[in-house]
Amino acid sequence: MNYSINGNVVTIDRDAILIEISIDNIKFIDYLGEGANSIVFRGFDELLERDIAIKIWISKLSDTRDKYIQALREAKKIASLKHHNIVDVYHANSHHQSTISLEMELIKGTTLREYLKSNKISMRFLNKIWHQIFDAMSYSYQKGIYHGDLHDRNILIIGDSDIKILDFGTSLFSSRISNSENRDSKLLLKLFEKIFGKDHSLLIKNKSLLIGKPEMVLNATKSVLFAFERIALLKNYFDNNSEHLASSAALDISGCISECPFLDVSVIISIIREQMVSDHYVNVFLNGCINMLKLVKSHNPHDGVVGYFCDESSIDSLVEAVNILLIEVMCLHNKMYEKDKANYLSNTHNLLA
Repeated sequence: MNYSINGNVVTIDRDAILIEISIDNIKFIDYLGEGANSIVFRGFDELLERDIAIKIWISKLSDTRDKYIQALREAKKIASLKHHNIVDVYHANSHHQSTISLEMELIKGTTLREYLKSNKISMRFLNKIWHQIFDAMSYSYQKGIYHGDLHDRNILIIGDSDIKILDFGTSLFSSRISNSENRDSKLLLKLFEKIFGKDHSLLIKNKSLLIGKPEMVLNATKSVLFAFERIALLKNYFDNNSEHLASSAALDISGCISECPFLDVSVIISIIREQMVSDHYVNVFLNGCINMLKLVKSHNPHDGVVGYFCDESSIDSLVEAVNILLIEVMCLHNKMYEKDKANYLSNTHNLLA
């Protein structure tokens, strides 16, 4: 967008129409960046004497009055977010019944994308980053607010390892608002793989069942990180001949499997086998799968895992997926069953009886 700054007034050229924006006590300093529907300036609050960022969303000529009201409602919700990992919004403004601006905290930092490119990153650092993303987005979803464009350029690294998430409401004047749950789910899965790599991403199975449920995506990623942490401990304990602690770590992973039906147990088993852990520990994961299948079949609406699935078709799909997963684990555990999977299913039903 073309623009001109004159002290307390900025004039923006949108589709050959000049839009003049002024905000009480705010001086526009310079341009910071822009997106498809917005432009960001650095400003100065003359009353409070502090630097700020000013983000301005401008509707299109084709946008209806209802769309503007919806966008204004979303802007008010964004302004209500108060979390140490989310950029603070000081004030929201409406202009000409077609334009919305937010006065925000001005943050200086490095985007996560650039940070990952230019630094040697430890797994401990990545875990800390994701924990903050998890915490911030869980808070946001509890308030019914979706980001709309969560990626590694909208996350700033501040200092050694703190983060700030930028650009909530990127899509105020786009069609994405109505599809925000699906979009955030997909973006979270993509961001998780971007940060941790495909090895971690492969542990999340049946991703299609997670689309539209961003809170459940977060829980699945948390289970993956916990499983990897316990697998590392398992190897360490095994290498040091500490059978009791190794068994405890294996049981933790089993519990993780029971609580999250989206962990690909076959991948977990493969990782453990690569580390030469004995079959004794693999049995634990088999029991974990059986417990998970019991949980899904019980279809208790109060269970945290199953409660996300309200209709019978979703439950049936999940049961089928868990059954397949259980067969995979059994086949890994003892290859003789690969010749007779029907017998395997019979054994499974006996175990569940």
